[in-house]
Amino acid sequence: MAKENNNYSQFGEKMDSLISWVGGKKQLRDKISKLIPTNFNTYVEPFGGAGWVLFYKDRWAEVEVYNDKDSRLVNLFKIAKLHPEALQKETEFLLHSREIFKDYKEQEGFTDVQRAARFFYLVKRSFGARAEHFGTSAKSNPAKSNENILEAIMRIAHRLDRVVVENLDYKEVFKIYDTPETFFFIDPPYRHGTQYKTGRMNYDELLVELRKLKGRFLLTIDNCKENLILFKEFKIKKVTRVNGINRKDIVNNYFKELFITNY
Repeated sequence: MAKENNNYSQFGEKMDSLISWVGGKKQLRDKISKLIPTNFNTYVEPFGGAGWVLFYKDRWAEVEVYNDKDSRLVNLFKIAKLHPEALQKETEFLLHSREIFKDYKEQEGFTDVQRAARFFYLVKRSFGARAEHFGTSAKSNPAKSNENILEAIMRIAHRLDRVVVENLDYKEVFKIYDTPETFFFIDPPYRHGTQYKTGRMNYDELLVELRKLKGRFLLTIDNCKENLILFKEFKIKKVTRVNGINRKDIVNNYFKELFITNY
């Protein structure tokens, strides 16, 4: 059984996500965890992405919810949770191959397990974890260890055992799970970063929804003039991290972000 406020997994170390992803919080999860309160019953990630903060602890609360609008991510984590052995079998003997990468981009699979395995492969074997271009390098070995990948699937399966996995718009998640005892970790697409393929995030609409919340929230967003003005009614903490794949313009190789809370 997980211990309260333990930042380490049942396997004795901080648990990593199955995948890297645009806007992932691997570099900031330690800072984020220190700002998350402890006295809440429900933990919700409306923009779950790769789930780096979710997986940082054995358990954040009695009720935990992972949500993302991208059905590929949701399907991957559902299969990892419900059918980890099948996902392992689909990925066990795959080579780091440009031809396989091309085939999987053209045919996403016929079953949920196939779709999860092929999306997983495309992310793990792509440049920048974008599932778009085959990752290769003359300076270092880009091939991932299949043994490590198989172990990671089982770790995630155990971690997701009691997590609710949703594929909804964030506003629906707010309506369903918002209570005074809920904590939301909110990590939407960044204003000057990579957006959803279905359209840009509406930040004015997000502000309206945040004002309605009964629960507490921590919002992570890029540090820019527009966001500083838009969210000025809340508490704002400025942070920096090493530049990642979500930012096109690099300034001294650091990216400035905002942690915004209503508590």
